[in-house]
Amino acid sequence: PGLATGAERRRKKRLEEGALRDLQSACYLDDLTVEGSIEKSLEGHVIKIDLADCNICALPNSIGQLKALTKLDLFHCENITRLPEGIGGLTALETFTLDHCFFLAALPAAIGELKSLTELNLNLCESLVALPDSIGGLAALTILNLGGCHKLVALPKAVGDLKALTVLCLDECSSLTQLPDTIGGLIALKELDSCNCPIAALPDAIGRLGALTELNLRRCPITALPDTIGELGALTKLN
Repeated sequence: PGLATGAERRRKKRLEEGALRDLQSACYLDDLTVEGSIEKSLEGHVIKIDLADCNICALPNSIGQLKALTKLDLFHCENITRLPEGIGGLTALETFTLDHCFFLAALPAAIGELKSLTELNLNLCESLVALPDSIGGLAALTILNLGGCHKLVALPKAVGDLKALTVLCLDECSSLTQLPDTIGGLIALKELDSCNCPIAALPDAIGRLGALTELNLRRCPITALPDTIGELGALTKLN
């Protein structure tokens, strides 16, 4: 067993090193720059990657081999238009930052395999039209930031499966005209920010958000609130 374990460790190490080489090629970076962008654990595994403002055009599919990665920051990587399905291999990933990836048009179905993910930041992903149904698989997700996703026309029904979600930010989603009925499934939700969205009415299911403390509907064309709003016993702030 010891030999087998050792061989497996070496195999994983090779895959991890290969993924880093692929990433380095994709970024057009030399060793020194990549070293400044990554953080390793004491065991030598990559745990954090910061590629903010990098000119990378695409992540390599092999990135999924970085099994210890907990944080991936792609802030303002303007050239990224899509993510590889291999991203689903990042089973330890906790924080994924894609803010200001202006041309990211879609998320792969594999995003739902990120079972450790607690924070997904998509602020100002202005080309993002939809979220995949698999988003409901993010069982640990507590923060979902979709602010400024101007082309996002709807949330999938599966969003109601995010039982750990505490913050949902939809401000400035200027194409989002309604919330799905399944929103009532967000039993842990504390903050819902729909400021500056063209939402004309709230679903009755809003009344099932028993943990909700803050509801921001500023500059939404809502003329009346559903009667169920009175069931929000924890609500302390209503804009």
